[in-house]
Amino acid sequence: MILHYLKVAVRNLMKYKVHSLISALCLAVGIVCYTLVAYWINAYNSMINIHDEEVVTFRLEDEDGRWSLFTPVDVERIENLHIDGLSDITVKFPSRQAEIDVIDKDQKEKPFIVNYSVVNGNTFSFYGLDLLYGNRIPEKKDEVVISRSFAEKAFGQDNPIGAVIHLTESVYDFDKGIRDYKVVNVAEDNWAFPRVDCYFSYMALPQGFMEVYALLDDGTTLSELNDNLQNLKFVNNGKDYSVSALSFSDDFKKKQMTIIFSIVLFVASLILLSGMINFLKFAIQMFYNRQREVALRKSMGSDARGLFMLLFSEVFCMLTVSFLLSLVITEIVVDTCHTYISSDDLPCIDLSEVYWVQTRCFVSLFVICLLVVYVPVWRLRRSCIGYYVRINNNKHVFRSVMMWLQLSIAIFFVGNVLYINIAFNKAFYSVYRPVSDDEEARIIEFKPSTYRLRQNITHVVDAFRKMPEVVDEITLWGVLDSRIKQRYIKADGTHSFIKITKGNANYFQFFNIPHQGEMTESEDAVYVSERFMRQLEKDSISGTVFIESTSYRIAGTYKALYGENEDDSRTIGSAFFPVKPFGTFYFKIADGKDTDEVIGKMKDICREYVPETLPLDIKPITDRKQTLLGTVGLVGTLVNVLALVSLLLVILSIYSAISLDTDGRQKEVAIRKINGASPVKIALMFGRSYMLIYILSFAAAFPFVYYFASTVFMDSTFQINMDWGMALALFISMLIVVLVTLAYKIYKVMHINPAEIIKTE
Repeated sequence: MILHYLKVAVRNLMKYKVHSLISALCLAVGIVCYTLVAYWINAYNSMINIHDEEVVTFRLEDEDGRWSLFTPVDVERIENLHIDGLSDITVKFPSRQAEIDVIDKDQKEKPFIVNYSVVNGNTFSFYGLDLLYGNRIPEKKDEVVISRSFAEKAFGQDNPIGAVIHLTESVYDFDKGIRDYKVVNVAEDNWAFPRVDCYFSYMALPQGFMEVYALLDDGTTLSELNDNLQNLKFVNNGKDYSVSALSFSDDFKKKQMTIIFSIVLFVASLILLSGMINFLKFAIQMFYNRQREVALRKSMGSDARGLFMLLFSEVFCMLTVSFLLSLVITEIVVDTCHTYISSDDLPCIDLSEVYWVQTRCFVSLFVICLLVVYVPVWRLRRSCIGYYVRINNNKHVFRSVMMWLQLSIAIFFVGNVLYINIAFNKAFYSVYRPVSDDEEARIIEFKPSTYRLRQNITHVVDAFRKMPEVVDEITLWGVLDSRIKQRYIKADGTHSFIKITKGNANYFQFFNIPHQGEMTESEDAVYVSERFMRQLEKDSISGTVFIESTSYRIAGTYKALYGENEDDSRTIGSAFFPVKPFGTFYFKIADGKDTDEVIGKMKDICREYVPETLPLDIKPITDRKQTLLGTVGLVGTLVNVLALVSLLLVILSIYSAISLDTDGRQKEVAIRKINGASPVKIALMFGRSYMLIYILSFAAAFPFVYYFASTVFMDSTFQINMDWGMALALFISMLIVVLVTLAYKIYKVMHINPAEIIKTE
């Protein structure tokens, strides 16, 4: 019988192939959104809640109330004091990059770029980092533990214990007298230290600054601990600091993360809920539409169990398809994220764990479906042929409530997407770009990011300049979109910020930026933007300007920096310092030349000096992958997709509902037309209930849209005012979607032939 039910289920679903596939796809998107968010939140919470004891964090505070981090000397002092009420004192240091040479047991060298952090004796046990070769940890300055992933990359299947890691270049934080570090153990990869390759002793970084955490012993209160710390003083840079402890659960950063996670989980839950409602409503509605079949089945001896299996088989088939689609979508989403988002900004993703979360979500939805699908079976338990003939249509209260909820969610998403797109466009895309798209695609960015490349940079750049395809070249301090803010004091004593960059004096010609003034590379000269110049004129300043208390001669003006947002309310303009920096190189290639081919030639030149194990950073400036703009573009695409899915769910819900209404009331419409009802009255008969649902949905959803727009991006680059024009645009656009969805079915029922309907009945 089970096989029979499955065959009937597949046959019925195939009758509505497109509708079934879209319903399953929308639920799959909801599963992916919810499970990815749940996975990240669970991983984060498991990382910070690994101890039964209360975790405390410490802070140094000077007499003016300013905070400071701990130096290695401070950490060593805290460890040696053996403070009552504390155990497992540990450190946390933000990961940084360094270039190293791995020297294996055969004395072969392989260079790598690694991310490193620092540890003390308790770090591995505190954060639950499993060690693969005993309990050996860095006890001396010249010892290091490496991660399992880096060990496999650098040593393959060989045992790395005893190998040497050599610092290729002098790193500011490290002890200058030590360049070789012995590998003493291998640690499993862990969420607490994402993408960290090497763990050095904190004493190896005498110039480093780090956070300190510890466990509060049972029976000791936080106030008692602070009483013990009251007389403890530290001296940093000639200033006296007092130390205090606070609960990690009260830490501001943790509270911020809790709020962010709650908002994101709420949004993901809305997507899953909307997909689930549409999924079940479609399956159950198809079941209701087959009441004649149900009545016949009961007349032929089918019981409630058989009806339940009939409906559940259809739900099970669609749910299984949704689950399989969710696995495929997860692969696509994760791969896309790794392509467009920098690894420093992307949390670690263990696909096996994600699939396990998705499986649990599938089982949970499976149980919910078991409970939900019993309701229509219970309502139809008395169905028979006579009951089917006599029964009248109900008022579809539950269906209307679900439609209101789905429409509210859609308005919330579409409204926020409208706001986010406007904000992103204002912050990132409405910027000054005076070069054409074709010329922009012919500009190549070359960042010498490794020590070996910088050692040979003169030979490499000279070889680039001799390439016949290269027609122009400049050097900038930092990358093109990277600028720092500096303070400018106005005539009234208040201060504002300007964005600055440094580079060759031919910067303006290279990017076709209109400018006036002399061309110089004098260290005391500065070029100011037209917007900044207007402020200087208000302050009656000409000739020289003070920026960060330093006087500079104004050598000329220009319209704006390449990629500058001239509407940024947080700044009053920009300034360009003409220097000869060593930073990022930009090469413009000749018109008609293939950019990818030129980049390939440049990489071949670099590989003459740099081995394959070291990365090369050469790409066109239009390549937004692994950049802030790439992340922004991906986020914008994802929110657009979510809004589209939400809209699609609503369209399917409204279309299926109006289809049920028009098909079920054709006899009523025929009688009304015979009695003189006009097409307009028939349209109003069907449309007014949906208009009421839409108005109630908009009234419920818009306050949340307004709150999001007014609060989430407050005091940021993305802040814009949600005015009545935007509200009206949202109301009209969503109204058009609803009307277009209703129009086809209402138009058909308005023009039916009453004689044909009566004859059929």
